[in-house]
Amino acid sequence: MTYIEPSWRNYGRAEYPIDFEVVVPAGAVLSIRDTSGKIEIADMAGAVEIKDGSGTLAVRNVKGPLNIDKESGDVRVRDIPGTTTIASRSGQLQFLRVGELNVTASDGNLEVRDAGSARLVNKGGNIRVSSVQGSVHIDDDSGEIEVRQIGGDVSIHDTSGQIRASQVGALTVDDTSGDVVVDGARSVNVRTKESGQVKLKNIEGEVHVPPGITLARR
Repeated sequence: MTYIEPSWRNYGRAEYPIDFEVVVPAGAVLSIRDTSGKIEIADMAGAVEIKDGSGTLAVRNVKGPLNIDKESGDVRVRDIPGTTTIASRSGQLQFLRVGELNVTASDGNLEVRDAGSARLVNKGGNIRVSSVQGSVHIDDDSGEIEVRQIGGDVSIHDTSGQIRASQVGALTVDDTSGDVVVDGARSVNVRTKESGQVKLKNIEGEVHVPPGITLARR
């Protein structure tokens, strides 16, 4: 495991950057509290908990549960077979090869590739989700949403921005504005929608669209 944090300390009248590299047993339970600087964590078998202010954060190959509470800065997470839970106030989030993913708060672009399942809460920014074995739930305020190759059901609650879905299970949408474009789904249920079109292709089962919303089958 490697943990690197550039920080600043006062020595007389000068300020100097300091990098820390800490190596601990892989099975240790790791808890980190930081205000700013770059953090990298790798190759841990136990649980990892991080509370961080600002700066980039990269975590890879953690077998225990991963919990992150972050104010700002980009986050990259990969190769986490267990549960990942993260709350982020601002910054870009990227997840690759994770198990159960719970993003309880975020504000920025969000990308998920190759996951067991995903529950995502996001205020703004584009969302891209692909290759998920189980279900996907998205609660988003604004920005484009794209989901593809989802083995389970998908539910999306969105305020504005286009929604694109392809090769998914049963799709449920609550949307305000923006088109909904679907290519390949077990069923489609657009429960609420104020404006925009619904464009469908390769739908196996039932389709429901609110009255007054244009439905186009391709």
